[in-house]
Amino acid sequence: EATISGLLVFFGLNPSVAVGVAIVVRFGTLWYGAVLGLLVYLIFKKRILNHNINQ
Repeated sequence: EATISGLLVFFGLNPSVAVGVAIVVRFGTLWYGAVLGLLVYLIFKKRILNHNINQ
């Protein structure tokens, strides 16, 4: 977050806005991967359990 904020401030953005942008970007990138991973896990867990029951 410090690097993102520092670069945004360096290029002329207000420091408070830069911190807000950095937090939003970090939140989006972190939770996008976490939610996507959880969805894939749940989908494949269900398929694997159904496959094992049918055998």
